[in-house]
Amino acid sequence: MHTLGDYHDLYVTVDVLLLSDIFENFRTLCQNYYKIDPCHTYTAPGLAWQACLKMTKVRLELLTDIDMHLFIEKGIRGGVAMISHRYAKANNAYLSNYDSSLPSSYIIYLDANNLYGWAMSQHLPTHDFSWTDEDVNFMNVPDDSEIGYIFEVDLEYPDELHDLHNCYPLAPEKIELYHPSFMEHSKKFVLLPEERLQNFVSEQLSELDEKMQSILQNKNMNDSEKVTLYLQILRKYVNFPFPKEINEDMQEPQMEFKNSNAEDLKSVILNEDSKEALGFIKQETSAKNIEQEIEKSAPKK
Repeated sequence: MHTLGDYHDLYVTVDVLLLSDIFENFRTLCQNYYKIDPCHTYTAPGLAWQACLKMTKVRLELLTDIDMHLFIEKGIRGGVAMISHRYAKANNAYLSNYDSSLPSSYIIYLDANNLYGWAMSQHLPTHDFSWTDEDVNFMNVPDDSEIGYIFEVDLEYPDELHDLHNCYPLAPEKIELYHPSFMEHSKKFVLLPEERLQNFVSEQLSELDEKMQSILQNKNMNDSEKVTLYLQILRKYVNFPFPKEINEDMQEPQMEFKNSNAEDLKSVILNEDSKEALGFIKQETSAKNIEQEIEKSAPKK
């Protein structure tokens, strides 16, 4: 190797060989387990969705009732991001500055694995959605019931729970926030041009206010009622049959894989399945309303 060109050629050759080897290993994993060749799919989400439908044999109903579609879509939550306790200081016998006159306290870091996979392995609605006015005692609907419900409700957060739940309020909601409604302290940290400050941002918030027209699935309703959030109004609800767990086949056999590549594949497939299931098609659609008249000339004979 004598020139920069020689180094360039070696680098490109090694890079291509490594990438081709990695991709062939990826193809082998997918073909051995899912019997799907990634070369016949457009994207990783497309591969994941094909694998999910193929392995679970589930048939998903297309919602054609726009009101029901928007009703269910409104109930989709994002992740809650917040600082629930601004300053934490540990005080226990394992620390050099332990103060025995104060209560013992600990700080521990916790993380949950396979959140998407766990959610996708629960009882999930797939078909036969219908509005219903039947009298349902939702407090007696078990989490694994053969029939599930999605409710629109008004919930009251009792004052006596505010101090107890201050760090982690229940029933988070996606709320549109406007700059004028920010606290003065928060406004100091908004680094946006003046003309954009009037725009709203949609955030997932946990707060102690009343929950008006909140969309909750029956499991979430049960959790809220167990800690005495008071139901004020049950407005309307959708019911649907709950099939057995549809995504267990996507998870357990993969636990037999003993290398990191296979574990990474499992994680990617399950995460992409969850994203595909929650896909907001409206956000991926571009449409324009053209009001200008277009003159069509008659075909010449």
